[in-house]
Amino acid sequence: SSLLFPSSCFKRAAKMAVPVAAVMGEYSPNIPTAEAATPLGMAGLLLPDCSDQFQDTWEILGRDSQMLFVSVNPGEEVTMQPGSMIHAARGLEADVSTGGCNDCFKRSCCAGEEMFRLHYKNNTSGALSLSVTPPFPAKVVPINLTRYTGMKIATGAFFAGFGRDLKFDFFMVRSLGALLGAGNLFMSTLSGTGMVFLAGGGTVIQKFLAPGESYVIASDAFMAAESSVNITARKTGGCGVMCCGGEGLVNTVLQGPGMILFQSMDVTKAALNYVTVTQSNNGGDGGGGGGGG
Repeated sequence: SSLLFPSSCFKRAAKMAVPVAAVMGEYSPNIPTAEAATPLGMAGLLLPDCSDQFQDTWEILGRDSQMLFVSVNPGEEVTMQPGSMIHAARGLEADVSTGGCNDCFKRSCCAGEEMFRLHYKNNTSGALSLSVTPPFPAKVVPINLTRYTGMKIATGAFFAGFGRDLKFDFFMVRSLGALLGAGNLFMSTLSGTGMVFLAGGGTVIQKFLAPGESYVIASDAFMAAESSVNITARKTGGCGVMCCGGEGLVNTVLQGPGMILFQSMDVTKAALNYVTVTQSNNGGDGGGGGGGG
C-alpha cells in the first residue's frame, strides 16, 4: 500500500511497563500500561494503549477515535459491522450475510445487534489494503479468540474480525441479578479463532480477576469478559442513592476467574452526550432573529 499516516500523530510512551499479553492472547507486544507504583497499578488495573500496535497484517492508528488498517492477503476475508468501512482497495469484493434466520432474529431482536454482517474478501493474487473504524468514537482493542473464545461482549462492542468462521451466539440470562447486571435479557458471546477487534468508548480498562474475586462497575461500563466470568448485579445503595445518585438502581458485579474489560463511555452515553452538545450549540444561535423593523 502507498498510503501514509503522519508520524507526528504517534507519540510512543517512554515507559513500557507490564506487557499486556492477556488482551492479545498469543500476540503480546509491549503495550504502555499503568506502572505498579501508580494508583491504577496498585488497584490491579491495566490501561491497554493499543495505539500504534500492529502485526504483520493489521495496524491500529490514532489515539482516541481509532482506525484499524488491514492488509488482506489473497483468499482472506474480513468481517465487520455494517458502515465500518473507510476505504477498500480495488479488487476487494463486498458481501453481506445474516448467519442464518435464527441467529439473525436473535441477534437483531433480542441482543440489540445488527441484522447483517459485512464481509470484504480478497480474490486476487496480491495483498490489498482495507481500513475500518467503529461506528462511534472509540478505542480499538484486539482480542485473540484462540485464547478467549466464547467471550461475553456488550452490545455494539464487536466491530471487525478476520475470517467468516466467527460465531455469534446468544444465551438467555438465568437470574434477575444477571438480567439487571447485563442490562438485557440476552447476552452475546463471540467464538472462533484468530484476531477480532472490539470497540470501547472513552478510556478502556482491563483487569484480571482471581477465582472468587468480584469487581463492581457501572452497568453501562461493561465491555467484555472472559467466558469464565460470572455476571450479576447489586443495588447501587439506599433509596437516596438510587433516586438521586445518578447511578441507576443497580451496578454490575463481575466475579472471577477471568479477564474483564470495561469502558468509560459506551455507545449510548456517547450518543446522548453528542445530542446534548448539539442541542446546546443550536440553542446558543437562536437569539438573533428579530430586528426587521
